[in-house]
Amino acid sequence: MNTQKRALFILSILLFFTPLLALAQIFPTINPGFESGLQEWVSGVNGGTVRAVSNAGAAHSGNYYAELTSPVGEQPLLFRKDALDRQHFLVTPGQAITFGGWAYRVSGNGYVGYALAFLDANKTNITYVGSNIPNESIASWTNLTRSYIVPAGKRYVSVYAQIYQNTVPSVARFDDTTLSFTALNTYPTPTALPIPRTYTVAQTVRLSALNSSYINYTINGTVPTCAVGTVYTTPISVATTKTIKAIACYPTGSSAVATFAYIINLPDTTLPTVFITAPLASAVISSPVPFSATANDAVGVVGVQFKSSMSTVIFDDTTFPYTTTLNTTSLPNGPLTIYAVARDAAGNKATSTVTVMVSNVLPAPIANPPASTYPATQNVILIAPGSSIRYTTTTTDPTCTTGTLYTTPIHITVSTTIKAIACYPTESSSVASFAYVINLSDTTLPTVSITAPANASTVSGTTTPINANATDNVGVVGVQFKLDGVNLGAEDLVYPYSTDWNTTLTGNGAHALTAVARDAAGNTMTSATMIIAVNNASYAVSQTISYDDHQALIARLLAQLDRLQKQLPSMSGGYAQINVAPQAYKSQYNQSCIINRPLYRGLRGADVVCLQQALISRSLLSPDSATGYFGALTEAAVKQFQNTSQIISYGDPQTTGYGLVGPRTRATLLEY
Repeated sequence: MNTQKRALFILSILLFFTPLLALAQIFPTINPGFESGLQEWVSGVNGGTVRAVSNAGAAHSGNYYAELTSPVGEQPLLFRKDALDRQHFLVTPGQAITFGGWAYRVSGNGYVGYALAFLDANKTNITYVGSNIPNESIASWTNLTRSYIVPAGKRYVSVYAQIYQNTVPSVARFDDTTLSFTALNTYPTPTALPIPRTYTVAQTVRLSALNSSYINYTINGTVPTCAVGTVYTTPISVATTKTIKAIACYPTGSSAVATFAYIINLPDTTLPTVFITAPLASAVISSPVPFSATANDAVGVVGVQFKSSMSTVIFDDTTFPYTTTLNTTSLPNGPLTIYAVARDAAGNKATSTVTVMVSNVLPAPIANPPASTYPATQNVILIAPGSSIRYTTTTTDPTCTTGTLYTTPIHITVSTTIKAIACYPTESSSVASFAYVINLSDTTLPTVSITAPANASTVSGTTTPINANATDNVGVVGVQFKLDGVNLGAEDLVYPYSTDWNTTLTGNGAHALTAVARDAAGNTMTSATMIIAVNNASYAVSQTISYDDHQALIARLLAQLDRLQKQLPSMSGGYAQINVAPQAYKSQYNQSCIINRPLYRGLRGADVVCLQQALISRSLLSPDSATGYFGALTEAAVKQFQNTSQIISYGDPQTTGYGLVGPRTRATLLEY
């Protein structure tokens, strides 16, 4: 039978027996050992019977015992208090009850034992604690005495012995029953004012206990007694978190111990301490510089701010150890006071300062191609990322206010020493010197021919591509296109050689188009003249070339032929030319171009210039793109080269290398 059913069953027993108790046998309640008959027990439920048996040999002690017979199922014996309230004993929550006795099962089966049923003030809401009693199947006299605590909210208890869960008629015997209740402590415990809680200021605690002789208390965690502890005479000062334990002592006894916990959270006004441990005072520093400090506080440090000035925070470190790195490149050279500011949870701050000497060694410019001896003129590129560059080609040193501001490559035709300085926002680099020795010994003329547009073709519009092919035994350094003997745009310094012709700015009719190739030694050669007809409809000019135009064009061609004939004696072997492929320029370029690191977006340097020049030579970048900065356009050109060269065509620089110049891309790009 489960607990709920048992509780309902016991309640039904209580209600059932109330009107029948007058029929029960009675014997003096002063003898629960069943020595004078059976007057404290009631039975009869489920057909069971109870009787007092006088048999000194069979009793546990004395002459009498109670014998309970149960047909089948549960059979309780209610223990009666008195004739007026026969089965309900008044109790108080927290009170201890000792109940039980000796018992054993004579025959049959099932469990034999003692149990309790607690009720509230209305004698309802039964709490059954039989499950807490180790009811046992026993075959000899066994002591089943137990102790219990009255649950909260309960004011009555009924006690009984029983046979239950028997499936055949069974007989059990009970003897020497015990029932006792502990006396309740009725002495008032001490009270405390102010009430225990959290305060932000110190408190003065007053203890009191009604009609007590004195109060003993402790504040060290021990439990006071009337013989141990401090006798309370004056209010107790509580300036920090503290627990007071107190007992009230009376002439005839003492109260329970009362506990009063006070939490004192006083405002923190103590400043932390902080000390810079690195760098040391007067140290000469340049980036990167370890910057560290130690800090302590009475409650706890919550962070240390590192500053390069009182208004410039480098880093706010909230965990120990407190450290960061000081970058001096943006700071002027000279004395610098640095700060470490520690703070605690209450907002208190303390500052430590150290004065150091900043001595930045800023990168000087680099030159590409590097300073060396060359058999031809050179275009020198100066690079110093994040700075402006000034240079001289005399013996004087440049400064950030003197010398020529570098904007375009420096063309060197004779032996020259370039001196350059990088000017940064606050400081300047040292002066770098680059000595170039130019030994011009090349007398071989380059060759050049126009490949588009075709001779005798007709063109129109704002963008007509003009392409030329030029070769040289050493290397072509530029091709200048000419229209009717006049320069058409700027000289193209990078293969493939081309320009765009806006024919709307040229009159309709026949025009002479030539290309002049130049090598590093200054040798030049003019291509064969291409006769091109311009026909822009907006001018309403006939597409045919007039007689007068022909005559004027012939005169110009004869003058150009005369100039070419004068150049023939200087040509090696007459018209015989060394057929040098366009890659000859690249061969010379690659010998002075060094790329020895992976290149990717965001980098700067001479090797980036080398990369951009190689991409320009493949028409993957515009001629003016050799800036030395690896940006979005350079990355797009690298991806196009990797794709067309079947190196990689998907992903990104971080995962597959798509857009990054690594060993394979570099080798393929500079393979000739």
